[in-house]
Amino acid sequence: MYADKMDEESAKYLGLAMDDPALVIDNTVFLNNGNIFEVSKVIHNYKHAKLLKLATF
Repeated sequence: MYADKMDEESAKYLGLAMDDPALVIDNTVFLNNGNIFEVSKVIHNYKHAKLLKLATF
């Protein structure tokens, strides 16, 4: 998870200006056998992004 600036395409889809801030989450999910199941890159509109931390003890 990191902050970055919007590229032109992402800004267009999110209704923001190019170079506006964005919250970016890169995620790779693996199966138990080690094979990759999913690869994703999600770009969030900085005006609507909220974080929730869940902890298990």
